[in-house]
Amino acid sequence: MEGNLTEAEQAKLMGFMEFEQVKNSMKAYNQTAYKCFGQCVTTFKTKKLDATETACIENCTAKFLKLSQRTGQRMGDYQAARGQDNARCRNEQLESA
Repeated sequence: MEGNLTEAEQAKLMGFMEFEQVKNSMKAYNQTAYKCFGQCVTTFKTKKLDATETACIENCTAKFLKLSQRTGQRMGDYQAARGQDNARCRNEQLESA
């Protein structure tokens, strides 16, 4: 599809994709902060987090980051496999034509 786009259209598409990526990253960050805070902070007796709350938040965010990394890796692997399958199908079609 990109081969059919002008340079201006490609630049606009890339800008949109970058914007969406930042927007999705911010959404994930906010969801993680909300979830971890809700699970880990149970009292508001002091201004600072206590040691248990701090450890809980650190563990919660570490799990989220690991999950995000694994998900990204799996999606990348899937996309690469699909790209290889598509390339193989195109080559088979060209050979049979």
